[in-house]
Amino acid sequence: MSHYRLLILLLGLPFLFSFGSKQKKYTIHGNTQQQEDGTLIYLYLLDPIDNTFVKKDSTTIHNNTYTFKGSILNNSYALLSNKTIEDYFILENGVINAKNTSIDNNTSSITGTINNDALNTFTKQVTEVQEELKKFKTDNQPLLEQAIEAKNGQLIDSISTAFNNKLKQLTETILKQTLNTPNSFVSMIVIYQRLTNNNISREEAYANYHSLSPELKNTNIGQAIGMLIDKLSNTKLSIGDKAPNFEIKDLSGNTFKLYDNLNKSKVTILHFWAPWCPSCEERLPTIKATRKQYSLKDVQIISIALDEDNEELRKTIVTEDLNWTHIASINSLQQLYDVKTIPTIFILDQTGIIQDIKHLEPDTTSVIQDILQN
Repeated sequence: MSHYRLLILLLGLPFLFSFGSKQKKYTIHGNTQQQEDGTLIYLYLLDPIDNTFVKKDSTTIHNNTYTFKGSILNNSYALLSNKTIEDYFILENGVINAKNTSIDNNTSSITGTINNDALNTFTKQVTEVQEELKKFKTDNQPLLEQAIEAKNGQLIDSISTAFNNKLKQLTETILKQTLNTPNSFVSMIVIYQRLTNNNISREEAYANYHSLSPELKNTNIGQAIGMLIDKLSNTKLSIGDKAPNFEIKDLSGNTFKLYDNLNKSKVTILHFWAPWCPSCEERLPTIKATRKQYSLKDVQIISIALDEDNEELRKTIVTEDLNWTHIASINSLQQLYDVKTIPTIFILDQTGIIQDIKHLEPDTTSVIQDILQN
């Protein structure tokens, strides 16, 4: 499932909805594209206990149409899925109309009920920003490659700044919904995704969760959020902790020991990423701009690819001119640092204390500046 599509499906703007103990009946009328007759499509609901989607029902597709009918006690975070379809929505009382396209197509829509209509409307707003971001990247990639080859720092900075501004616009669009409608289904979806992506503090998540009504907290996604917040307090690493030491071969074949290298720079950035990760690719300009902005005496970058040492990884490093230390580690360092999503960076001072844990947001340099000035 593509990064862009995932963002679209995860966000919405449902209205505050009143829940009761009475069973709510739903009907889903689905329309698909290029699905063979007899193909199965499944209805899944989020299980808050193990935080996975579990199968509730299935039906067959005929003439590119299908129908689900049933009842639920509470509105639920749900998923319609098969091998080529993956669409998240809100299962609620009423007639729901689903237009499902393939996973790599951004034109699916689920409408017909209050929350899903609002979800669809907001999805379009988010899509517009995402498409602008995607177009900017496509249009400027050749120019960026030329600038890197020519070592034109001014042009690299200009492109990176413009890209980060558009990325910031997308982030603000998402967070604005939580701010403007704190007691809504969309807020739960945003909080849930930020928790599962490990890019929200326990304090912020709890404050948002506390704004939800008891009815919303009792939904499957509301319960999942509560459990994730409880688990968040037991995470391995946080700001102020000493970064765990490790010893591993880098891609040049040299043995790299973290603690032995901390004194080389005032700031060390551990950059967890992967060449197959769309979000990592989108935010490479940020990490490259950071490398260019500071001398090695001030800042060193250690990129840790959650992948095997392979041709794609090495080609990306050369093509993107990622001229610093690289390590390939599928599981060991990811588990050691409890990395749940990529890209993630740990910003360390010269003593190895974690000063910040980020996901390459545009304001990364402000943290570095604070360390250098102290």
